[in-house]
Amino acid sequence: MERQVVQRAKEAFLSGRTRPVEFRLQQLHALQRMITEKETEICTALKQDINRSQYDTPLLELIGIENEIKLAIDKLAEWAAPRSVERNLLTLRDEVYIQPEPLGVVLIIGAWNYPWAVTLQPLVGAIAAGNAAVVKPSELSEYSSLLLRALLPRYLDKDLYPVVTGGVSETQELLRLRFDHVFYTGSSSVGKVVMEAAARHLTPVTLELGGKSPCYIDKDCDVRIACRRITWGKFVNCGQTCIAPDYILCEPCIQGRVVECIRQTLLEFYGADPKCSPDYGRIINQRHFNRIMGLMEGYTPVVGGQSDSSQRYIAPTVLKDVPPQSRLMQEEIFGPLLPIVTVSDMDDAINFINEREKPLALYIFCTDKKAVKKMIEETTSGGVTVNDVMMHYTVSSLPFGGVGQSGMGRYHGKHTFDQLSHQRACLVRKLAMESVNLARYPPQDRRRAHKGYNLLMFDTVQTVLSFFFLYY
Repeated sequence: MERQVVQRAKEAFLSGRTRPVEFRLQQLHALQRMITEKETEICTALKQDINRSQYDTPLLELIGIENEIKLAIDKLAEWAAPRSVERNLLTLRDEVYIQPEPLGVVLIIGAWNYPWAVTLQPLVGAIAAGNAAVVKPSELSEYSSLLLRALLPRYLDKDLYPVVTGGVSETQELLRLRFDHVFYTGSSSVGKVVMEAAARHLTPVTLELGGKSPCYIDKDCDVRIACRRITWGKFVNCGQTCIAPDYILCEPCIQGRVVECIRQTLLEFYGADPKCSPDYGRIINQRHFNRIMGLMEGYTPVVGGQSDSSQRYIAPTVLKDVPPQSRLMQEEIFGPLLPIVTVSDMDDAINFINEREKPLALYIFCTDKKAVKKMIEETTSGGVTVNDVMMHYTVSSLPFGGVGQSGMGRYHGKHTFDQLSHQRACLVRKLAMESVNLARYPPQDRRRAHKGYNLLMFDTVQTVLSFFFLYY
C-alpha cells in the first residue's frame, strides 16, 4: 500500500501541476480553511491523546500553523522568483540567477507531542516549494493521526498530499522507498535510523531532534520572573516538548529560592492538586510513563513527585542537588521532571554545557549584557533565548533546528521553503561576440598565436568598456 501511495504522489508531481505558484497558493488557502473550520475536532483529538487543554491547543499549535500559512501566502511569489546574483568579468552581459525549484516527493514524519504543528508546518513549506508530500503522523497520538488522515484529503489534492497512518512497520516500509527529501521530527535514536535509511538512496534529510536543553539562572537576575517563565516552559504539555528547559544550572546560593519560586508558580498555574487542573496534561502512553518514573528512582523530590499510573499522571516535579553523572542528567527527560544542578559561576556553567552534546536550545536568564554575550559566544546550541524560554520557536524569520546530536537542517517561514527547494544555478548567454571566448580554446601555445592573442585581448577590453558605458 505504501509503495502505491508514493508512486501516485510521484506521478502527480511529474504531471507538473505543483509548478504554478497559483496552484500552490490554492492548496495553502485550503489548508488554512481546514485549520479554521476543524479547530473544534482538532482540540477534541488532542484532549483524547494527551489531555491537552482547549485553550492551549490554539496557543501551542494552531496559531503557529496559521501564521506559517499566512506568511507563505503573502511571500510565495517573492520566494519562488529567480534571484539575481553578482556577475563576474566573463558574464557581465549574461543572465546569472538562482531559480528555486521543487525537489520532488518529500516524506514528512511527524511527532506525537505536537502532532499538528510539527507535521503541518513542514507541509506548509513543502507545498509552498512546489513539492508533493507523503505525510506520516505519529501512531502514538492516535486520535490526531486518524483525524488528520480523514481531514487532509477533503481539503488538499489527494494524490499529491496523502496521509499514511500506522506504526513502526508502516514507517519502515516508507523508509525503504526513495524520496527526494525526508523531514523527521522525534528522538535522536530514531533519527539515526531515518538517516541510515535515507543514505541508501542518497536522500537529504532534515532531522529535528531533541536533547537536554540547559537553563542557566544568574544569581543577580529577577529569580521570581525567571522561575515563572521556566515553570511555564517546562510543564506545559506535561513536559513533553523538545525545546522545554531540561534542567536548571544555578549557583548554590539561589537554589532554595529557585525551588520556592517554582513551587509558588505551580500553585498559581495548576492549583494545590495539578491532577484536577484542566490545564495540566498527561503522559502520552504507559511506556513513557514508566520511563519517566524510572528516572526519578533514588531521588526525593522537593516539589511534586506524585503519580497515578491509571491516568498516566505525573505531578510537576522538582529535584535539587542532582549529580551531573546521574541517569537523570544523561537522558532527555521529556516529561515533568526538573532537575537543578549547582555550578560555581557562569564559567562553570559554560564548561558544564560544553562537556555535553550540543543542545537544541539554550536558555539564559541574566541582565548583564556582557555576560549574556560571553555565554552565547562560548557555547553552541540550535537556538538561544535570553530571559525567556521557547519563544525563539515562534519567530518565523529565525531558523529553527538543531546542531550535532540535536539535529540538522532548519525550518520555519522562508527557511522551510529553502530547505525543501533545490537552488538551481542558472547562466543564460547569447551566441554572440565569440571572439571573447577564443582565449579558452586550443591551441594553447600562445607563442604561435601571439598576434591573434593580442587582438583577442583588445576585443575583450573593448567589449567590457562598451558594456560599462552602455549600462552605467
